[in-house]
Amino acid sequence: MPSSHPGRRNARRTPALFGAATAADSRLPLSCAPTSDEMCAARETAGLVPATHTAHAVTSSLAMLGALGGLTALTGAARRYHRWPPVARYGPWLLGAEVLATGWSLGAIAAFEAGHGTWALGAGQRLQVLLVALWLALLAAAVGLPGRTERRDPV
Repeated sequence: MPSSHPGRRNARRTPALFGAATAADSRLPLSCAPTSDEMCAARETAGLVPATHTAHAVTSSLAMLGALGGLTALTGAARRYHRWPPVARYGPWLLGAEVLATGWSLGAIAAFEAGHGTWALGAGQRLQVLLVALWLALLAAAVGLPGRTERRDPV
């Protein structure tokens, strides 16, 4: 049944944004790696790389925005409604680590664009993906626990 509560609708849209943007991102690979190839970085600065570079940046940003929104909404729901005990317990830690990894990646992008090095941008992005994957595995494990909630109602 559709929800009239705007927060619930947004909580359903963010995982869809994550999925759609991730799928689009996979179809828009970079033609070269500007953080590790000086010629590529020079071509990118001069605007001589394919438009897929810009499109990849947009879809990657949207995917991470969707992931952060979904992790936040579902972790909050697990805690509020006492569902999925592993998500309620460990989700906030993974979400916090994801926010830190995202901050690292954004800082590294800003540093790179300002000509101050890469700040291990690739490692930050890999950590972001790893943390989302761990959170999804945690959710899958929690959903697979039939009928388990933090509080049991007497039957």
